[in-house]
Amino acid sequence: MIRRRARKRRRLRQRPHARPTLLLSALGACTAITLRLYASRKQWPLKEGAEVRPRHGRVHEQDCEQCEETGQLLEQVDKELRLLGPLTPEQRKRLETISSKCPVQKKTLQVSLRIVITLQ
Repeated sequence: MIRRRARKRRRLRQRPHARPTLLLSALGACTAITLRLYASRKQWPLKEGAEVRPRHGRVHEQDCEQCEETGQLLEQVDKELRLLGPLTPEQRKRLETISSKCPVQKKTLQVSLRIVITLQ
């Protein structure tokens, strides 16, 4: 029984995307915190905060086209941002750029996943 658990833990460590809900939760929380900190440092009116909705999926049309090429990222995370507050278009664009600089995305996920950001 103990060996079985140890093998399962080892398997999950080898495949970091085995539990996508935990990764997506971490990505969403990290992005929201990063945006909030940046906006407060710049004193921008992001009073109500930001909503982040990450979704994980596979890009099937590219699976078949580029399956022979090495280094092609077949898994994708769509990150939908909703910024709440009276922001100018320039501020919204800058916050969209800053959202890709959260540590979870920058250090761990961009290595193995394609991340697409959309701003509402």
